[in-house]
Amino acid sequence: MQVIKCLCGILGVAAVGDITGAVYFFQKTLLREEPIGVTRPQALIGAGWKPYFAKIKTERTWLRRQKPESVSLKTEDGLILKGLWLKSKVPSDKLIVGIHGYRGRGENDFAALAHFYHDKGYNVLLIDQRAHGCSEGKYISLGILDYKDLKKWLLYAVKRLGEGSSIYLHGISTGAAAAILMADQVIPEEVKGIIADSAFTSPWEVVKHELKTKYHLPTFPTLYITNELARKYAGYALDTMNMEEYVEQTRLPILFIHGSQDDFAPVSMSKRLYAKCQGEKMLLVIQGAGHGQGYYKAPGQYQQAVEAFLEKCQEGQAQEPQKMLLRF
Repeated sequence: MQVIKCLCGILGVAAVGDITGAVYFFQKTLLREEPIGVTRPQALIGAGWKPYFAKIKTERTWLRRQKPESVSLKTEDGLILKGLWLKSKVPSDKLIVGIHGYRGRGENDFAALAHFYHDKGYNVLLIDQRAHGCSEGKYISLGILDYKDLKKWLLYAVKRLGEGSSIYLHGISTGAAAAILMADQVIPEEVKGIIADSAFTSPWEVVKHELKTKYHLPTFPTLYITNELARKYAGYALDTMNMEEYVEQTRLPILFIHGSQDDFAPVSMSKRLYAKCQGEKMLLVIQGAGHGQGYYKAPGQYQQAVEAFLEKCQEGQAQEPQKMLLRF
């Protein structure tokens, strides 16, 4: 009996430790850290981004000088989301919807790309996802709830631009996840293609990867407890969405972009999505780039791939998927 009691005591302590670790992990990964409107301090972003801070600051200054219009909408669950609408140089019915990445915000993650698209004659809508930037929300949803919000932004854009316009979704990280989850939904015909930068195969897999590589915590039971915490408090479960299934069903062309040194969502994830995608598709792997760093690491290659993809979408010419593979 004493041995049994001792074992029960040990298991009880272990269980408390597992729960404590899972709660800590949940708070660090899925709970909003910065107040509404506050930019995440650069010191917390990671040393790998240091070479690009000056460029990001310059492009953000450029964006603000253009005086983009502040826009907003209300989500199905009552949150107010914010965005920036940058008009094209001349009247145009073409729009890029920029969807930032994990713990990012529109004017940070997409300032440089907004500059690029603006020079190409596009309108640009930069949105702050729920629990990011100037938008309301307490919990980060890794695309699971964001894709529903994205649909509302698309309806807003079509109403503003008019029927027959051309809209492209450009998402990074969780933004790419939201765009992919939109792919097989009933969405406006005006949506012509998706650019998925640093995408992941599922929220479950990317959280599992982060759990093991960054926090060095056991998958079981930490991930399963985290999943239940997300279900109870954030309103979704990590294991409800698998992007590989969505790309198999979409009619939309997709350009996958990924850095070879991505330590948040390994490049193998985009390769798996590319392999599963049954529609028109292209793949660009940028050597040496980390998570979401592709445009800063190799802007020329990035722009070349995007321009080729948009041209194919605009022409509407179907090609064999394997013939559209781009490698640099």
